Amino acid sequence: MTYTCTSCGKTKTEEIAATGQDAPDADHSWDSGVVTITPTCTQKGETTYTCTNCGKTRTEDIAVTEHNYSADWKSDETNHWHGCVCGEIMDKSIHVKTWDKDSSYHWEKCNICGWVNTAKTDHVYDDAQDTTCNICSYERTVTPPVGPVSPISPAPPVSGGSSYDYYIINATTGEGGSITPNGRVSVRENKNQAFTIIPDEGYAVADVLVDGKSVGAVIEYTFEKVSKSHTIKVTFRESSTGYKACLKNEICPIWPYTDASTTAWYHNGVHYCIENELMSGYGSNRFGPNDTLTRGMLVQILYNKADRPAVSGDSPFDDMAPNAWYIDAMKWAAANGIVEGYGNDRFGPDDPITREQLAVMLWRYADSPAISEALNNFVDKGKASEYALNALRWAVKNGIMYGKNNGVLDPRGNATRAEVAAMLQRYMTSEG
Repeated sequence: MTYTCTSCGKTKTEEIAATGQDAPDADHSWDSGVVTITPTCTQKGETTYTCTNCGKTRTEDIAVTEHNYSADWKSDETNHWHGCVCGEIMDKSIHVKTWDKDSSYHWEKCNICGWVNTAKTDHVYDDAQDTTCNICSYERTVTPPVGPVSPISPAPPVSGGSSYDYYIINATTGEGGSITPNGRVSVRENKNQAFTIIPDEGYAVADVLVDGKSVGAVIEYTFEKVSKSHTIKVTFRESSTGYKACLKNEICPIWPYTDASTTAWYHNGVHYCIENELMSGYGSNRFGPNDTLTRGMLVQILYNKADRPAVSGDSPFDDMAPNAWYIDAMKWAAANGIVEGYGNDRFGPDDPITREQLAVMLWRYADSPAISEALNNFVDKGKASEYALNALRWAVKNGIMYGKNNGVLDPRGNATRAEVAAMLQRYMTSEG
């Protein structure tokens, strides 16, 4: 196109972009984009955007996804673990071994992952009349000598001329604790006999075998209406606290909750929060990992983590009662700039907390560190609230908040209790 000056007649020319050619940068109108490379746990994905004016394309990276660990255990002769398709492993721990057996042999197995040692060995008895294997406590049937033999010499007759048979319960333990009573315990027929198991400091119950069969890592066991001889054998293991060394069995603090799994993705976070008394369950043995968490609950969690310092003054917001269970936590959080509310003196303590609100409170709890990184790796970055951008950038950079499938951050989505627990654990242990 040619332009002519109306004063002096001088001309100048400018090119006009032809159809199909690139438009000037300022004139691009990008579409919503399509995912052209799906992200995995080892490789970034890619979103391609196309200009609707000239057809030019541009790409943006999509953040890698979280590892997809299998629910099933993988194992070798020493350890078991959960594996991702990329080869990354999680929760590697040594086997918790006990004995499995048949009438002729015994062999080791793991109570946690189901690993079985294929090398079988013969039972070991003291003599031809011994009924209990010294290794695995298997009880065999031995043909008695000719003539009637009672389990143990009967006690002297009691008043009234009657007598009772007595049976032996043989109670033994391995290293690391004790059982009370122990040794050869004589029990009158049809009576109950209780045993209490006490691990030494630094040890925990690994398994309890009753007549050679596992009853789990219990700390009490009662034989009811005893009518024959029995054995009870306890094995202990060195206890190791913390989510990293957790064997995800009965000792895991998640175990009592019937709606939560010790092998789920959220194990580390929920284990950490329960163990450190940051979160607890509901009634009826429920934890509610997929339930939402309220804004008031999170403030109380952070207040607990700060050792509940003394507070004073009036309620900082108008929408909470002066005697609300979280009122001290709110006073502390408002005084320390961790919460600001919605405006108009409202906080919404019973509202479900969103992922970006959670990031903001943690960021402020960490003294609002400066951050320069962008959120370009997420396809829904534009949905983040302006006030939450720095907090989200900080949480993502430090591995505290992960994206969801297909590069979605979901900043305004409600955070589940499991997600809150995971973010708290990652932040408080600096293990993003």
